[in-house]
Amino acid sequence: MKMPKCKFCNRHLEWNRVYTSLWFPDKVIICSECGTNHNISSHTHRYISLSIIIPMLLGLVLNNLLSFSFTINLIVCIVLMLFLGILISLFIPYFIKPKKSNLA
Repeated sequence: MKMPKCKFCNRHLEWNRVYTSLWFPDKVIICSECGTNHNISSHTHRYISLSIIIPMLLGLVLNNLLSFSFTINLIVCIVLMLFLGILISLFIPYFIKPKKSNLA
């Protein structure tokens, strides 16, 4: 797994810059070497949506399978959904496809 590269200087983009730009749509990724701006593609935003939806669906399935106590089961499902959502989102920066921005 490698971080995406700058389209201008071919250097790997920094993980923290890519990760913060995933959660703030107007924020561009700036290459720390050459200063080139990169945008996140709409395809990447679909990955972010899936990283939220998949844990929720898994939580629903577990909620139906573990029906011993509604209160404990609900707490377990909520914790599981949050954990999986965070875990998946930490790996998303390795799979994005940034595009060179037209901004100066």
